[in-house]
Amino acid sequence: MLASEAIAANQKRVIRKMSELDMQDYCLVGDGAYAKDLLAQISKLNISLPTIWWVSSIQADYPHIEQHIEDQQSLIELPIVVLGTGHFQLEMIHRLAPKTEVTATFWDVMLCASEHSSRAELRPSDNTLLYIDLYASINRPAYLQHFFSALEDSGTQVNIHHPLQNLSDSYLQSAKSVVVWNGSTSAFLPIIEKLKALKIVVTFAECGFFPQHQYFYFDRLGVNNNSQLYFDDLSWVNEPMMQDLKQRRKQFLLANQDNTRVGAGYIFIPLQVPSDSNVLNHSQFTQGMQPFIDFIEAQYSKQNLVFKPHPKDRLSHTYRYSHGKVSSEDTMQLCAHADIVHGINSSVLYEAALLDKKVIVEGDCLLKKHISQVDRLLAAMCYRQFTVTDTYFDLGKLQAFSFISPSLLSKNNKKQGSVSE
Repeated sequence: MLASEAIAANQKRVIRKMSELDMQDYCLVGDGAYAKDLLAQISKLNISLPTIWWVSSIQADYPHIEQHIEDQQSLIELPIVVLGTGHFQLEMIHRLAPKTEVTATFWDVMLCASEHSSRAELRPSDNTLLYIDLYASINRPAYLQHFFSALEDSGTQVNIHHPLQNLSDSYLQSAKSVVVWNGSTSAFLPIIEKLKALKIVVTFAECGFFPQHQYFYFDRLGVNNNSQLYFDDLSWVNEPMMQDLKQRRKQFLLANQDNTRVGAGYIFIPLQVPSDSNVLNHSQFTQGMQPFIDFIEAQYSKQNLVFKPHPKDRLSHTYRYSHGKVSSEDTMQLCAHADIVHGINSSVLYEAALLDKKVIVEGDCLLKKHISQVDRLLAAMCYRQFTVTDTYFDLGKLQAFSFISPSLLSKNNKKQGSVSE
């Protein structure tokens, strides 16, 4: 989705409390987990149910709600359209706007933001970091809890926001730092454009590598192929960093050793979720995994192919294979015993590279950009990340890869005995 389209869609969106739906004629759109959670809360609070529920297929468990299947000819004639998604609000508005009356409004009840919304205004003297995330309730405890605790120990307040909340210019300008988790999906485009217009620098955060759940990193430009490492020649990677990579590779190989042969002489193809922003924004396979499967099978017409669908891909049961086999074996074991690992831009490709496998990359990503110096790239990736359990944060590394003010952490680092000073 283009930034201009996202901003235009966002201008049609209004934030409303769930209680305001009571006694209203409205259409709820969407039949995923978010929409069903919303319906559960509406019922619990005895709020009026939707007049019409627009769905992709009839939901048999809701016979008491009038359901219409959305198609190309469908029109919404009700004055209120409730967005039944916590992630794709702007895409939904962009798709539905031509099907509604000009006066119709799109209501976002911000179900994902309710538990961590903050309306407090800031003063320029406040030491406050703003953290903007679609799924803060998941990412904060999993990755950033210790980092935020270190901030709070140093007297820094952390305010958490959903990217589609309405935040005033003065509020944003008063923050000492702004951190955005990932930021590559359309829901972030309006706030990122606003921050740019206000000349407020943004630090991006994302889960790390080897393995993902144990690390996170910061970046001044973005994530994946928008990150600093993408545009860097990596000449700063020194011998100690390369030695650290050597040791990490040794440990990774030991952790993934298995005498059980999954197979021999095959090419392993890890599939991705079709809606993955890396696939949609940074590859030619924007129509899903089936075209990618067809592409691979045409390229390797006589080789043994082993595909593994992503466990979160709800369409995986629909894929067709002419001669490739589907496996549910452990991903790292499939990598370890493969001759080649061929993918789009999955994190599995980086793990295969750490296993010293030949990797072929179709999508635009760090690995493809630095395919001629893979080890230097892996060393840089390892260096810049922090472990999720870190309590001391090197100020030099933070300054190199973030815009987070060192003063926000200085008290905590002095107590730890900073090596950066």
